[in-house]
Parts: sequence; C-alpha cells; structure tokens
Amino acid sequence: MGGTVHAKERSCTAVDLYAARCAVVHTYTPESDLSRTGKARLVAYAFGPAQLEKLEEASALAHQNRQVNVHARQLIDAFYKGIKAYLDEVETDTSRLQEIERSASQWTVNMDPKTMDKYLEGKKLLKTQTEDPSPH
Repeated sequence: MGGTVHAKERSCTAVDLYAARCAVVHTYTPESDLSRTGKARLVAYAFGPAQLEKLEEASALAHQNRQVNVHARQLIDAFYKGIKAYLDEVETDTSRLQEIERSASQWTVNMDPKTMDKYLEGKKLLKTQTEDPSPH
C-alpha cells in the first residue's frame, strides 16, 4: 500500500491521515498540531455520491493548498486492502500467526450465532425472573 491514499493529483500520506485522526480526537476540528506546524496537510472528505473531482475543483478555486482531498470510499478501500495484505503476509509465518491468534483471543470472541442466541435467551429469562415481584 505504501502509506498513501491517491487522490487525483496529490496523495494523502500516512502523516496526513494521522494528523486528521488527531484533529478529530483531540480538537474535533480539521486542524491538529501537525497541520498547524506544516508537517501535515488538512484532509477534506467527499462522502457517498459526492464527486472528489468537484471537491478538488472547489479547493483549487479557494486556493486551499494546505489541504488534500480524499473520498471516504478511498479510505475504506485502502483500509481493507491493507488488512488483507497484512493477513496474507502473516499467513506465511506460522509462529507470527500463532502469536497473533493468541493475542487476538484476549480482546475478541468468536462465538457461534446459535450459542449467542441461547446466551441472550438465558439472560432475558433470568432478568424477567428477577424482576417478577410475585412469589413463586
């Protein structure tokens, strides 16, 4: 993947995306310390049916040279492409794969849907029994 999301003429770098993440998390604005100091560009997003080309044109007309534009679909596709590349690489290294599977089990659960349904039914039944004020 190379750490970039390609826009029409410019690329959104990993640093630009990290700065955009920091901006949202820490200031809930488009600006971060990295963008304010010129180490990253602001990221503007097109969503859904919006056309990236129109966002690019509007940015150019407004002389927004500190900004890089991306379509949200580009980010989503790049994210999944990166995950796939990582998992493909990991599958070639047995010891690394075992370490990842062991670590993943500490923060994820793989449960059969029928098991989940039974669990939820039991919890609902227990809740109704404990909420019922009538003597049994």
